[in-house]
Amino acid sequence: MTIAVRPSPIGPMKTPVLACTTDAGVVLVPVDDGTRTALENLFQLYVHDFSSIVPIDVDDTGRFEATIADEWFAREDHHAYLVREDDTLRGFALVRRGSRVTDDPKPMDVAELFVVRAARGRGLGAKVVQTLFDSFPGRWEVRVRDANAAALAFWSSVVSGEADGEVERAPHSDSGVPWTVFRFTTTA
Repeated sequence: MTIAVRPSPIGPMKTPVLACTTDAGVVLVPVDDGTRTALENLFQLYVHDFSSIVPIDVDDTGRFEATIADEWFAREDHHAYLVREDDTLRGFALVRRGSRVTDDPKPMDVAELFVVRAARGRGLGAKVVQTLFDSFPGRWEVRVRDANAAALAFWSSVVSGEADGEVERAPHSDSGVPWTVFRFTTTA
């Protein structure tokens, strides 16, 4: 896969535009002030999906109280992307440097990945992940809540297909909640 990094027309930015050029029309666009509302709206759909696994309710306004932390827009080691396919908004990806399980500052971490239901089941999520892995080669870590069977199946498949070498699959517990952690390396 060839990754095209497009320069920003408004000057340098901390997060490059990533385009999956072997699959026409799949582009990961950095979230900026003008697109932050779109990310926040998609995040509500993401939390809605998660509400079947995690006990979270809507507030009196009909919205989930979960929000995206400001660090995603301020820190150089955090990258927030909107996923577009043929110019249609399809989801988002949040990746950051540093393990959320250990104190290791080096691996990349897929914090969140979301594809709208209408675009699922046809490989878009795998294309997004492949684009991320190719764009940030090196050590990676992906955490999946064990109660999310669909995500475990997705990540097991994608990681085994994209990793260069062995994939470590380790159990992890956070506040009594069981997780599976995938650790692996990719190259561009």
